[in-house]
Amino acid sequence: MEDVKKCPYCGEEVLATAKKCKHCSEWLDPMKSETVKADNSAKLDNLYQLARRAQKEGNFEKSAQHYETILLEVPNCWESVFYSSYCNAVSQYQNDKTGSAIKTLLSCTNSALDLIEDNKGEDEQQSKLAVMIDELSQICEEIYNELYEEKNGVADNLKNIPRSEYLEFFDQYDKRIIAISKIYALLGFKILELFNDNSDFGKKGISMVEKGIRVVKDGVTYFLAKSERKGIISEYQECMASIRKQTSERRFNEYWEAHQSEKANLESEKQSLNEQINTLNNEISEIPQNTDGYTLMVELQKKVQDLTVEKKALGFFKFKDKKAIRMQINAVKAEIAPIQLRIDSAIDDVKKDISLLQSRIKEIDIELTKPR
Repeated sequence: MEDVKKCPYCGEEVLATAKKCKHCSEWLDPMKSETVKADNSAKLDNLYQLARRAQKEGNFEKSAQHYETILLEVPNCWESVFYSSYCNAVSQYQNDKTGSAIKTLLSCTNSALDLIEDNKGEDEQQSKLAVMIDELSQICEEIYNELYEEKNGVADNLKNIPRSEYLEFFDQYDKRIIAISKIYALLGFKILELFNDNSDFGKKGISMVEKGIRVVKDGVTYFLAKSERKGIISEYQECMASIRKQTSERRFNEYWEAHQSEKANLESEKQSLNEQINTLNNEISEIPQNTDGYTLMVELQKKVQDLTVEKKALGFFKFKDKKAIRMQINAVKAEIAPIQLRIDSAIDDVKKDISLLQSRIKEIDIELTKPR
């Protein structure tokens, strides 16, 4: 059997005498590498294929190695940053290193999310976040269920376990459960930072944070102080509310910064509408004086006042006189009624115009203030 060695670039085995790696196409002969320029793009493409194939075949350790090799060439490659750590975490979990796996997952979540924000296109951001949601949710769910079952097994056998041992176990268990909840929360927070929380994808952000909260509520043991549990949940809720508010304000300002002429037109229209309303209100105050019969109505109203005073001055037993005056008052009021009706009708017409203008102002206010 011929001697073999490992390629320093992709980690695959090649013949000891090989001058070029058959897996990643990297030159292994120092003299050759100095004189022949390898096609770096082809080499990276090959490494990506090797990494993806290894992951698809379930060889997460090998996949992580390939991605780590890619990172040497492309340090800010999101796929490599995420999957190098993700595959390492899966490999650790498969080798019963659950604590290390959770720490690695938490670390890769932070690193990959930082890189996602550098991508300006929303479609690209969304596609990468969707990948992270699928991958991390699956492994976190699996780890959570295993931890939960293990916890129940210990809880059912407490009588046979020394107190110091089961307290240490539950302490580690709670820390791991909280770390898993943070992974969900971090994903949710980043989605809410980048996307409108009213959008379909933005709602996924809310769902991820709520999932993190449920993990804490349902997963941690009573050995964790109630105040600490409440504190974690409150922290998630407050952080989510703060991010949603900041994101809403940022998107609102960005929208109007990009639509300044639209905003100026709406504000100008609103000002014009308010001026029209002021003019119409002034018109209302002048309607009575400008109505036919207004002077007569004023005289008749004075007559009603005088008759009312006269009626009140009559003695208690002046029933006939009071009745006569009351009939005069009614007759005068009957003369006033059609004049007042014309005034009220004219005022109502103007108020309808004002109401239409106010409705438009309300529409403008909604347009100027609604979330973007």
